[in-house]
Amino acid sequence: MTELQPTAIVDALAALDEPDRGIVGDAYAIALALAPTAEPGLSYGMPALVLGGKGLISVQRTKTHFGVYPFSAAVVGRFADEFEPAMISRGAMRFALRTPIPTELLERIVRARVEEIQGRG
Repeated sequence: MTELQPTAIVDALAALDEPDRGIVGDAYAIALALAPTAEPGLSYGMPALVLGGKGLISVQRTKTHFGVYPFSAAVVGRFADEFEPAMISRGAMRFALRTPIPTELLERIVRARVEEIQGRG
């Protein structure tokens, strides 16, 4: 699996305490496993994995939740029915703090975004 090098993602992870660091780090590791050519970078000013020059995904811990940002309203909309209405917005999916982000759902989100970036979605 590709490892994250010193980047904004690594810096963001370093600023988190456990278990939050593990939850966010695991989410990025899952995304990298599915998109091994993605590179750490910035998208819309957020630490993110970038694929083909486009934001693939950003995962962040906020004061009230974990935010998953696939940089695509279409991808968010595709999975909206799997969330309580208050847990989604046009560009983000929110998960409860101290709770791992569901692996299977995250994998589907990343695959959908990869397909979209590569013109197959």
